[in-house]
Amino acid sequence: MIAIKKWIMWRNSFILFGLLMIASCKPINIDYDSQTNFSTYKTYNFYNNIQSGLNELNNRRMRRAIDHTMREKGFIKSNNPDVFINFYTKESKKPSYTSVGVSVGRRIGRNIGVGINSRIPIQNNKKNQHITFDIVDRQKDKLIWQAEMTAEIKEGGSVASRDAQYSRNISKLLRNFPPQKR
Repeated sequence: MIAIKKWIMWRNSFILFGLLMIASCKPINIDYDSQTNFSTYKTYNFYNNIQSGLNELNNRRMRRAIDHTMREKGFIKSNNPDVFINFYTKESKKPSYTSVGVSVGRRIGRNIGVGINSRIPIQNNKKNQHITFDIVDRQKDKLIWQAEMTAEIKEGGSVASRDAQYSRNISKLLRNFPPQKR
């Protein structure tokens, strides 16, 4: 009987953990032209003058992550591509909900006290990055696929962790590209 109760508690904890993980996932909004035959596209390249909103280092990280993910999907980078890729970002500070309480007080008499309390916010080193990713048919000059997501970006850290962060975000963003015919 005790073993069954422990198993039920473990199972419920596991389900709760799973639900929390799902709730913490940021949604990815995808839209595409349903009349487009995506199987005809084999090559890609970037627009010449992408205004990504990123600094030069992060812009290169983003491009490397896109190149890697597109190669995994069987696409070849070409000077005469089937599709052009454009991306742009907008960053915002993530609000800090963490603070430390500080109080000072003095006791007056037996049962009376006077105090001052204040909360000092702890600086947050994270920001949100909204990424918009466009794929355009080069010959028709027409947007055929678009995805948007908001990702949490940790400032600082090692170069390898920054590279990995961009790779994870692009992998998530392009997970459903090209769309499968139904």
